[in-house]
Amino acid sequence: MPVVDDVPELVTLHLWGVTGARVPSALLRMARDRRPLRRTPGLRFAKLLGTGDGRTFTARDADPHHWGVLATWGQAADAEAFERSPVVQGWDGIARERLRVTLRPMTSRGSWSGRAPFGDPVPSSSYDGPVAAVTRARIVTKQMLTFWRSV
Repeated sequence: MPVVDDVPELVTLHLWGVTGARVPSALLRMARDRRPLRRTPGLRFAKLLGTGDGRTFTARDADPHHWGVLATWGQAADAEAFERSPVVQGWDGIARERLRVTLRPMTSRGSWSGRAPFGDPVPSSSYDGPVAAVTRARIVTKQMLTFWRSV
């Protein structure tokens, strides 16, 4: 059973684009940033992310030019302080482009690393604005054949 976190005050998604020459630096950052990320004050949950186009759900879809960090925060001030952290500064130093999106959970299903990092938010029917869907899945071995037939 996953540990269900409280609904975070804030979720941030940082995405960075790097040139081909900076892909090795991005791979190194993915390996090196785990520990400093875990030590970030106020951080409740975070994952370093690779990206892909999702056409075939194979390694061929991987996009080595775009990388990210998805994080949940108990307080907005901690998320703002993260902007000056060594993790963000390091990525900014190698990136040619950057996007930061600020989100608030509206609904959440499933678990990630044994946790429900977005809590169990109460859906609101009164919200009228843009919505982002963050989707992540791990394919269970015994379901792979069914999954691949559906792609």
